[in-house]
Amino acid sequence: MNHFSLFTGSGIGDYAAEQCGFKTVAQCENDPACLFCLSRMFPNAKRFSDIKSITDDDVRRLGRIDLISGGPPCQPVSSAGKRKAQDDARWMWPQTMQIVNVARPAWCIFENPLGLRTKGIDWILNSMESMGYACWSYVVPAYAAGL
Repeated sequence: MNHFSLFTGSGIGDYAAEQCGFKTVAQCENDPACLFCLSRMFPNAKRFSDIKSITDDDVRRLGRIDLISGGPPCQPVSSAGKRKAQDDARWMWPQTMQIVNVARPAWCIFENPLGLRTKGIDWILNSMESMGYACWSYVVPAYAAGL
């Protein structure tokens, strides 16, 4: 099963996916330090450094994608910020949905802060459902991870 991670960060989610039997075939991350580490941890994965530059043809060339995961930038909805959601230049959900629409994976797993529940979740769920996906949102409190 093939995995494409967006906003990959350190690659811990990719590592978890691989432990569950997925092969990470592509990653998108813009932080140079993370890209350096990812190139060593996942040497065979295709890497993109800007989600805005990924074309539909780029996605198609990856072949079958079974899982897309990621955590689009949280600043647009974080309670620590201005909560401008779609009016924030860092709102990357449209680009994320475009990649999902082209890849048509069986599963998608996205994470974001609690503020998304009141700023943007309806748009995201409507986008996913309009592509034929059944969607669920979950709130996982920090204490569930032992924090």
